[in-house]
Amino acid sequence: MPPGAKHLGWISASRAQMRRLIRGLAVAGLALAFLTPAAILGSAHAEDDTLTDVDDLVSDVLEQVYGDPLTEYPPDVQAIVNYAVDVEVLPDTDMIVSERITYNTGTAEVRRGIIRDIPTADLLDGGLQRTYDVSLIEVTRDGEEVTYTVDDFGDLLSLRIGDEDIPILGLYEFEITYRVSNGLDVIDEGDITSETPAEVQPGDIELYWDFVGDQWDFPIYSADVSVRGPSPAVAALCFADTYYMLGCEVDLNNGPDGATTLTARSTGWSGEGWLTGAIAWRPDAFTAVPTPVIAEDPMTAEMSAGSRNIGFGVPLGLAALVIPIITALLLRRRSKGIVLAAAPVRYEPPEGMRPAMLQAGIEGEVAVSGIAATLADLAARGHLTIEEEEKRLFQKERLLLNWKGTGRDPLLDWEEDLLEAVFKGQPAAVIGEYDPMLAAAIKTLSSRLGTAARMTGSYNPEGYRPDRPYRFTAFAGALGIVASIVAVITGAGVLPLGLLSVLFPISLGLIIGGVAGAIITPRRQTQTSATFLSQAEGFRRFLDSDSAAARRDFAERSGMPDYAVFATFLPYAIALGLEDTWIHSFPDLDPTQLSEYGIRATTWLAFSSITSTMTSSVSAGSTSRSSGSGLGGGGGGGGGGVGGGGSSF
Repeated sequence: MPPGAKHLGWISASRAQMRRLIRGLAVAGLALAFLTPAAILGSAHAEDDTLTDVDDLVSDVLEQVYGDPLTEYPPDVQAIVNYAVDVEVLPDTDMIVSERITYNTGTAEVRRGIIRDIPTADLLDGGLQRTYDVSLIEVTRDGEEVTYTVDDFGDLLSLRIGDEDIPILGLYEFEITYRVSNGLDVIDEGDITSETPAEVQPGDIELYWDFVGDQWDFPIYSADVSVRGPSPAVAALCFADTYYMLGCEVDLNNGPDGATTLTARSTGWSGEGWLTGAIAWRPDAFTAVPTPVIAEDPMTAEMSAGSRNIGFGVPLGLAALVIPIITALLLRRRSKGIVLAAAPVRYEPPEGMRPAMLQAGIEGEVAVSGIAATLADLAARGHLTIEEEEKRLFQKERLLLNWKGTGRDPLLDWEEDLLEAVFKGQPAAVIGEYDPMLAAAIKTLSSRLGTAARMTGSYNPEGYRPDRPYRFTAFAGALGIVASIVAVITGAGVLPLGLLSVLFPISLGLIIGGVAGAIITPRRQTQTSATFLSQAEGFRRFLDSDSAAARRDFAERSGMPDYAVFATFLPYAIALGLEDTWIHSFPDLDPTQLSEYGIRATTWLAFSSITSTMTSSVSAGSTSRSSGSGLGGGGGGGGGGVGGGGSSF
C-alpha cells in the first residue's frame, strides 16, 4: 500500500485512473500524432471530458494502431507470457495465494530458473511500516517438485527456483503457493467519499493488493487474477500498467466458484506488467476482524536516531582527535628519555659500523637497502666487483657479481655467510631472480644484526613504548571504521544508525589523533642509544650535505682522492637512503675511476643504473614469487503486500 493510504482503492480510484491514463497517453503520443483529425473529432467522446470517455478514446486509438492482442509471445524473448494469481480469502482474514507464472526463457542467454521476490512489508507515511506474515506452502515447476532456496531479508522473501547445474529452455510454468496474514482492512466512515462505489459501506472488509508486482526484470504479456472470498464481493476495481494497452477488466463474482476476476492483456508492448486490485466484502462473512500490523519503520527510526545523535557524534569526534595530540605535546619531553646530544658533522660512521650494522642500530633491523649497501661496501673493499648484466628483451634488470678473493681487510662472520649465499662456491653470481638460499640468508642476517644492535644498546627496543597508547588509539579507531563500513554495507544490520552516527566520527577522530600523537611523540632513548644516534645523525649530515668544500677538506685531511671518498661512503649513503644526494654531489668525477673500487661503469648514466638496480635486484632475489596464476586474474503498483517482482538466473 502506498505511503499514507489505508483504503486508496476506494478513495482515489478516479485519481489513480487519471495517473495511469496520463501515462498511457504519453506512451501512445506518437501513435496519436498520426491519426486524422476527423477520426478524433468523430469520436462519440469528443465533447465529453470525463475520465471514462478518455479511457474509451485511448482504447479505440490503441486498437486502431496495434490491432488485436498477440496470440503467442515471440519465443526468442525472455518474458512472462502469463501471470495467473488465484487468491482465496478465508473467513479468518488470512489468504491463500497461488501464483502460476508461465515463463519463457528466451534465447539470448542460458537460464536455469527464476527468482521471485515477495515483499513482506510496506512503508507508510509518518515513518510507519505495515508488515504481513507470509508463509510458504509449496513450490513446483510444470507440476513437479523443483529445487529452490529461500532467503529472508526481513522485509522480503527471495525464492531462487531452479537448479544451478541444469539449464532450461522454452516455456515453463512455475507455481508458488503461500499463506498471507494481516493483509485485509476495515473500511471506516471517513474512508467513504463521493467517489466510493455505492455498494461499499463502512465496516466492509477490503483487500487492496498488488497481485502482480512492478519489480520484474522482463515484461509480462498478460495477467489474470481470480479472488474468492467467504461471500460474494460487493465491489471491485482493477488498476493495471498502461503497457497493457487494452486495459484491465473486472468481472464481479462471475468467475469459477463465484470468484471475482481481474484480467489485463497487452498488444505486445514490453512493460512492467503490474496489476493492482481493490475488492470489498460484507463483514458478516468473516469470523475475525482484520487487524493490520503497523509500527514505526525500523529504518526510519534508525535514521531519526542517527540525525539526533550526529549532534553528539561530531563534538565527541573532535575531542577524540584533539585529546591525543594535546597529550602527546604535553608529554613530549618526558617521553623522549635521554635528550640527544648535539650532532655536529662527522666524517666517518660510528666506530666499527658497517653499512648494514648502522642501519640495524637505527631501525632495529636490516632492510633490503642494507643488503645492497653491504654488497657495495664489499666491492669498495676489494672482495668483489659489480656490473650490470647485458639486458635482453623482456628480461628483468640483473647484476653480475664476480668474486676477487681476499680484499683489503678481513670479512666479518655475517659477511661471509652473505657471500656464501650469493656465490654458492662459484666465482660469479647473478642476482635479480628469486633465490631461496639468498632469501633465507637475508632474513637470518637481519635478525642477527638486529639482535646485536639491541645487545650493544645502539638500538633501544623500548624506544617506541611511549607511542603505544597512540598506536592503540588509532587501532581502536580503525576497528570502529571497519564496523561502520560493515554496518553501511549490510544496511545497518550490524549496528543501529543511531550508534553509527556517533561511532563513525569518534572512530575517525581516534585514527587521526592517534596517528598524529605517535608522530609527535619521539622515540625514547637510553644514554647508549642517544649517543649512537647523535653520531649517526652527524654522519648523515655529512652524506646529505651538498657542500663541496666540506668534502674537499675531508679529502685533504684523509689523503684520499675524491673518487676514493665517493666509493668508500657510497654504501653508507645507500643504507641511509641518501645515494641520490651523494651521487649528485660529485658531478666532476669520472665513473671509470670507480673500477678500482669494484663498480664497473663507463658513464654516470650506467653507474646510476647500477646503483638503482642494486636494491631492486636484491629485493627480487629475496622475495618469493606469487603462488597465483595470471590466467586466474592475478592479483568483481499501489496496493499492499506481496506484489514485488523477480528476475532469472
